[in-house]
Amino acid sequence: MERRNFFRVASAGAVGLGLGAACSNRQGTDETGSGGGQTSFEIPDYRAQTKPSLTKMNIKGANDTVVLALIGAGSYGTALILEAAKVANVWVKYVCDVDDTRGGQAIAELKKLQNREPIRVRDMRKVFEDKEVDGVLIATPEHWHALATIRACQAGKDVYVEKCISHDIFEGQQMIKAAMKYDRIIQCGTQNRSADYALTARDYIKTGELGEIVAVHVRELLDGPVPFNEKENSAAPDTIDWDMWLGPAPKVPYNISRNKSWGFYWDYSGGYAMSGGITHQLDLARLVLDNPGFPKSVYCAGGRYFFNDHREVPDYQMATFDYGNFVLTLQAGTCTPYMAKSSPEVRFGDSFPDWTQNATRIEILGTKRMMYV
Repeated sequence: MERRNFFRVASAGAVGLGLGAACSNRQGTDETGSGGGQTSFEIPDYRAQTKPSLTKMNIKGANDTVVLALIGAGSYGTALILEAAKVANVWVKYVCDVDDTRGGQAIAELKKLQNREPIRVRDMRKVFEDKEVDGVLIATPEHWHALATIRACQAGKDVYVEKCISHDIFEGQQMIKAAMKYDRIIQCGTQNRSADYALTARDYIKTGELGEIVAVHVRELLDGPVPFNEKENSAAPDTIDWDMWLGPAPKVPYNISRNKSWGFYWDYSGGYAMSGGITHQLDLARLVLDNPGFPKSVYCAGGRYFFNDHREVPDYQMATFDYGNFVLTLQAGTCTPYMAKSSPEVRFGDSFPDWTQNATRIEILGTKRMMYV
């Protein structure tokens, strides 16, 4: 399938998104916290303050059906769309993926939940053309996130897009402009920002109990090693539209390694530092610090220190962010087999162990106390 027409339409929309676009009049969730300057601290009920974006009360009328579509039917997309389908008055009409070997589980489970089978399509434009569709859930490889989101906004659809939100800064800016111009809601897969423990930590820091923050250390050190050996190029199987899978990325011959392990390639991914370190851990640290703005300077070093294989992305990176009045460091990598992530029981429990081998620990050092998140 030719991509030319798709990109011409989407690109024209992006070019037309000027700074004069009117801001959306939709109201978002208020992020103001309580407890500033207090010496005592009570945990607020954050979930009671949150305005859900997918309930029958605030989308259409109480008895109207909300029609959704899944674009990108891998494990993440399947899990997310099945949760959405459990919400009252939600109907998932489409499961879209350029690879026919994906989406079977989503279709089978949705059929059980809805008592009717969603329509399987390869081309996301069929979803955008359907005026009955209210919103789309985008869980494609990262290099497709921006174009799919912009095109959905142009078609009048609201969007939930998985992390990483975009492949680079410019793409993210165009997504924001599209949401503003077409008055759409875009929600992103950075769910840690909605966690009670994160909001509680933020408000506790605002009481001043830690003193002045002087340093923050953020980790995304996965329990590797994760070796990667690229397969030989081959003819694309009939089950995949390889041209559309590549989308805005450079056109290259089909390779099953690129298809199934795209996170090892710069053309489709930002590497481990971006996929987990920035979008989850660094983002969470910035939330807890009450969104401190941009740093004065950034220094980053990294490379393939352990793996001598075909990956393009580093197996370890470390970045230092100078905010003027404090410093933040980020470590991300996959060559630390002794590290492990916290279990859900620990993450959402009332206590957090002093566990130095926690793969995703955030350390916040104040002049009075320190905090782990």
